[in-house]
Amino acid sequence: SITDMSSPSYTSSEVPENSEEQPAQFFLYTRPINDPVLGHADNVEFQHWALIAVFSDKSIRAMEGIQSGKILVPRFSKEWPPPNSQTGNYWQLVALKISQKNLQEVALNNPFNGTSYNLINNNCQHWAKAAAEAISLELANSLDEYDTSDQVPIAVQTILATWASSQAIGSTLSDDTLSDESSRAILSALLKLAEAGWSTVEQ
Repeated sequence: SITDMSSPSYTSSEVPENSEEQPAQFFLYTRPINDPVLGHADNVEFQHWALIAVFSDKSIRAMEGIQSGKILVPRFSKEWPPPNSQTGNYWQLVALKISQKNLQEVALNNPFNGTSYNLINNNCQHWAKAAAEAISLELANSLDEYDTSDQVPIAVQTILATWASSQAIGSTLSDDTLSDESSRAILSALLKLAEAGWSTVEQ
């Protein structure tokens, strides 16, 4: 059953989610964790993770596991980045067809929800990996490849250049799942994010 998010420990968008599947490009957002013991940790093991989906209807959904007191709780948002957010990096994952409602249900039903938070053994990265596995094997594999790859974080300019090309998009999703119209919609959404300072990565 869906976890009750009425508790102050849980946060969620109040807007009803669309149950219609549509193309979405996924990104992994990472930022260093400021820990009182470790300080400003740049190690991959101590990065906060969030999964970001940019849909073809120009909407954005962000899902992440966050610490609330001593437990790990889900946060599902229709706005990104959050107010007063710290500088982070973005990594392009895969493009899939999925509904916003399905993403919300994945966040609400994450097996790590309500478990005891631990910086090493039970954290936002474990939460994100479980969410990716629940969404699709392809997304889970893409996230696993991030762990060991030497890829560099993506600037918005690079994302725009990639997604401006319908051929590039077509190589990610087949023609029957991603139309020119949805390609333009995703590009428009990314442009809006760029204008809002969505990414601070310099090329």
